[in-house]
Amino acid sequence: MEEKKIKEFSFEIQKIFQQDIGNRGIKDTFEKFPNILFESAKCLYSSCLGMGIFSGFFIPSTNSSETDGPLGMFSIVNAFLRIKKSVPVYIIIDKNNEIIINETFKELIDEFKERLNFVVFQSKEEIEGKKGKDLLSKLDVLISIERVGRAKDNIFYNMRAVDISSFTLPLDSLFLQIKETKQEIKTIAIGDGLNETGMGIFYEIAKKNVRFGETIGCVVDSDYPITAGVSNWGGDGLAIVLIAFSCLNNSQLKVELSKIFPTFFLLSKILDNILEKGAVDGISHKSERSVDGLKFDKVHKEILDKSKEKFEEFFFTF
Repeated sequence: MEEKKIKEFSFEIQKIFQQDIGNRGIKDTFEKFPNILFESAKCLYSSCLGMGIFSGFFIPSTNSSETDGPLGMFSIVNAFLRIKKSVPVYIIIDKNNEIIINETFKELIDEFKERLNFVVFQSKEEIEGKKGKDLLSKLDVLISIERVGRAKDNIFYNMRAVDISSFTLPLDSLFLQIKETKQEIKTIAIGDGLNETGMGIFYEIAKKNVRFGETIGCVVDSDYPITAGVSNWGGDGLAIVLIAFSCLNNSQLKVELSKIFPTFFLLSKILDNILEKGAVDGISHKSERSVDGLKFDKVHKEILDKSKEKFEEFFFTF
């Protein structure tokens, strides 16, 4: 009965975040996996060995990372660390996105220094060699959020079909290694343009509906592909349904929700932190309080506030 309630709740949360508000051509993906947030959060909640997560979409013209990805990444990691009290987290970073990703988590480092680990890759050889294999041996879940993945020609493209391979280390190789070696690691992927790691199952949709989709569509698959109007929202949704699962077994959770739930107030602070370090909107290429061309203080606030209201409707107020 309780799990049924969470499933109903996750479907409602999914409807809030799965809006193709930027007209990216991804609407058809929403219907393909109607319970994807429920299934992926259930998978994440069962993790007992270690969770790995990576993001970081580099914008060469600004020499910095975009604001989509880090906020959703923070939502997932923050909720996971506070709910899964003994399970370590591995923040996986490539050299070009190191400054912004490190800044994303500076609020958590002191509190979770025993369980929050940072793994920085400097080269493709490190990812595909011993360092990458050692990392995978510590995980049972690996998440990618708003991280460009290889297209059918093994090139990494941004949404404008510009080749950014020279600025992009192939972190999607970690997904491929898991598949090739049949390791017992579940992969969760979050994207909003279908050129992101783990969106391979949607390639035909990308080809048909997304601008330059045949060229830019990622061909790397994942076990749980989550699409959302903005990738950050997919991360927020995953975190919120993870919190819902924890409500079943943690009577003290209500006291901690202000620290755990991805509210506008909480994420606004993280956004300011990364903007100070030079993060930019992926559409405007400006360092401003917006994500994917949408004003954070209006559009994103409305989405986050709606998700909080829906949680309180199903569970309890905080």
